[in-house]
Amino acid sequence: MRVPKISQSLIKEMISEDNCKLYVYECYWNQIETPSSITMKKGLLFESLLIGSSRGGIYDGEDFPKLKSGKPTKGELDVRQLAEDSKDVLKDMGIKPIDVQPEWETDTLIGHPDLVAEYQGEKILIDIKYTETKEDDNVRWNPFAWGGDIRQKDYTQAIHYVYMCFLMTGEYLPFYYLIFGKSGWVKFVRVKIKPETLQMHENIVKALEEDIKDFKPFPVNNYSVCKKCSIFETCGEATKLPNKIEVII
Repeated sequence: MRVPKISQSLIKEMISEDNCKLYVYECYWNQIETPSSITMKKGLLFESLLIGSSRGGIYDGEDFPKLKSGKPTKGELDVRQLAEDSKDVLKDMGIKPIDVQPEWETDTLIGHPDLVAEYQGEKILIDIKYTETKEDDNVRWNPFAWGGDIRQKDYTQAIHYVYMCFLMTGEYLPFYYLIFGKSGWVKFVRVKIKPETLQMHENIVKALEEDIKDFKPFPVNNYSVCKKCSIFETCGEATKLPNKIEVII
């Protein structure tokens, strides 16, 4: 049986108690292709235009939906214009790319940071985010937002990349998120990771390295989750009808 390498996304999927482990197995063990949402495609296009590449290489939006005339939609044109404008932001901030979309691999781990760069005289890690949320949307209500108390966000990605960077290079590099909002707002967030947080991450990785060797997938048994799944129609263990809830009074 093929055993996947542990990425930041696999860590989140394996730790979550709310997702379907059958779907996780199909994605990471059997490597089924899952459809990308239009927002995900916009993010890939934005990254590719801004720094020269997205994960998987250069993406130019070739599979974006088009108008009947064959011309790009306003949504695509807006992303292209935002990426062009955002190049000036990088320049004004003094961010100088050193390595774009490096792929780090060990025998059991894998990581794909967007950018290793120089900033204010030091080497840093940067993850680029394109978002259609508003600047003040609260992370408490939307996990993809960057407003409110952002300490509540899941920072597994940042921790994993800093951890992997140390494994690959022996360097503990500062980690930043550079977030570009669709409406033109920008945030630059440094994630300071404590030594005990890195140690906890290493413990999780070590445990997962053992757990995934003989992982036995199981269904989520939740209609609300199943009906949104891309393999809902073909899954033999999907919950096809709403779950019955019984209340005794």
